[in-house]
Amino acid sequence: MHFGMKNLKVRVISMMKIMDKIKNHFVKSAEYGIYEVTMNSIKGSFSEVYLPGMYVIIKESYLNDGLYKIVTATTSEITVEETLKPENTGESFVIYASIPPKEFVDLATEINAFTETGVGANSESIDDYSINYGNGDGSWESVYKNKLNAYRRVYNDLAFRKKNRWQDRW
Repeated sequence: MHFGMKNLKVRVISMMKIMDKIKNHFVKSAEYGIYEVTMNSIKGSFSEVYLPGMYVIIKESYLNDGLYKIVTATTSEITVEETLKPENTGESFVIYASIPPKEFVDLATEINAFTETGVGANSESIDDYSINYGNGDGSWESVYKNKLNAYRRVYNDLAFRKKNRWQDRW
């Protein structure tokens, strides 16, 4: 008996990777400015509302691009659950407020559990007989395609218009 196994490596799929795949980051607002990043917080002047339980997405930083869950927030500091790399370059970057629905967060957790255990048999064959279980190639993308379609967007929602950095210097 032969089992068609794919993606046997254990891997963790981050919620950010899933958001990138469906082009939906559940963006509520965006801010562009110069911020200081410490081991567990982002410091600066924030004009948007950030609440515990929400997420922030950092883009265009040198060391900390990614998705982080907010623990506490004030108008001058956002503390996150995850460990950040200290960064104070004097360069601007973008912070997005992200509010994914609980159902999406639960689905991302389910996808992560699916990929951590490795993908199971998606087909098997005995002599001239073979069967395919219909889950595509067995990847998380094909297995969860229908559930993710409810959140999928046509265009990326992380489009933030600003001058190119080289334009700032002229």
